[in-house]
Amino acid sequence: MSRGNLESLRSFEYHVLIEILQDAWSKSGKSQAAICSELGKPRNYLNKIVRAERRLDFVEAVRLCRVIDADPVEIMKLFTERIQKTDS
Repeated sequence: MSRGNLESLRSFEYHVLIEILQDAWSKSGKSQAAICSELGKPRNYLNKIVRAERRLDFVEAVRLCRVIDADPVEIMKLFTERIQKTDS
């Protein structure tokens, strides 16, 4: 993995995004196994993302949002709001 990817995995912003997505998939009531199955990913896919062992790209984030019935635009708005609060 390139150094840039490692830095982004460790960034505050990446952790905020993952927290928002975790909250959304928790609210969906779907198990991680069910989500991974719907995404066609291995069972440990989400665990690796949460533990920052695997980077979630934008397209994957949108696909995840669709599976957990979350609006990707709303997720990005919430992300932006949380980041802006820390910049103030």
